[in-house]
Amino acid sequence: MNNRLKRVFGLLMTGMILAGGATGCADEITPKKIITAMGENIGGVTSFANDVTVDVKLESVVHITEACMELQMESTLEPKASHAQGTALVRLDDTKLESPMEIYYVTEDGGMATYSSLDQVWTKEVSGENNISTGITIDGDFLEKMEEVSDGFSLAEESVELGDKECYEMYGEMTVNDLKGLVGEEMLYGYGLIEIPEKDAVDELVIPVIFDVYKDELLPARIFVDMTDEMNVLYEEYGETMNVNDFTIDLKFLDYNQIEPIEVPEEVRKSVL
Repeated sequence: MNNRLKRVFGLLMTGMILAGGATGCADEITPKKIITAMGENIGGVTSFANDVTVDVKLESVVHITEACMELQMESTLEPKASHAQGTALVRLDDTKLESPMEIYYVTEDGGMATYSSLDQVWTKEVSGENNISTGITIDGDFLEKMEEVSDGFSLAEESVELGDKECYEMYGEMTVNDLKGLVGEEMLYGYGLIEIPEKDAVDELVIPVIFDVYKDELLPARIFVDMTDEMNVLYEEYGETMNVNDFTIDLKFLDYNQIEPIEVPEEVRKSVL
């Protein structure tokens, strides 16, 4: 073997050793190891962006309710703040409304303020709790819950791509209550469009979850939640006649540590009703 071949061979071996040291052999990769590594990496996250799609479709003998929301969202963790912008489509029987929407979640006077706009009309709500229960965040409690249930998750044989990045794909089940630390209550309760028989009963629903994790960064990439079948079972148990034809949440994580500080524009504050 000549010197050049020796050098190339050495570089290849070094790369393989480093890769093995970082991730272990492919056979050793498990959902638990991925989730544990992700939990360690979350500590370095200061901000992130999301693409969010929520689809809700309900149908009874005489009524149809449909809602589709598509948002681009940016969030910072210190201070806790989010800004979301997109469109919402709501259909009630033969009446359909499609409108631009925009939301700010910001810390104000030790609590959380929500500024929201539908069709350019701004309103404000204030919560006494210093959290963003209605927004998207990367919650340490959520990752802890994921570790607890990780033995029930499976790792797909093939990786998937999100944008131009390769991801591990895991699938399993979690309760609605466990997902609140990532998605927030409002989204999981269908933004008031679904008549919840009993919130405690919804919180205990065990639902299928697909969770993708970026291979390089070992940070959340995408979570897909389908509550359709479980909500139908719950409706039947409570004697409801409404069928849930669709209730899905598709949440993608993008652009870690790239978001500028989020502030509510002065013109928005002045426009609040």
